[in-house]
Amino acid sequence: MPAYSDYSCFIDSAGLHVSGSGKIVSLLASHGDASAQTITIYDGLDTSYPILLQVIIPAGGAPVSIEFKPWALSFTNGLYIDPGLCKMFIEKVVV
Repeated sequence: MPAYSDYSCFIDSAGLHVSGSGKIVSLLASHGDASAQTITIYDGLDTSYPILLQVIIPAGGAPVSIEFKPWALSFTNGLYIDPGLCKMFIEKVVV
């Protein structure tokens, strides 16, 4: 039986947040910039890996919540996230 490790984290800068495989259950993002911001999530260790998800967060500061329940957004190689100017809270299940 696989070992599961549920955890959440706050992300405000680009970087590798998980190495290995796992799933994203949900994310919450917002920013205070006057223009829309793009969050890019890669299935890998850096930006050379495939893009798993891109989300545009509109200007205005209202938080955007995305829930992948009852399914989850799976990644296999790692989880590299570039939040742009956004502040993010992400819930992950690492398998």
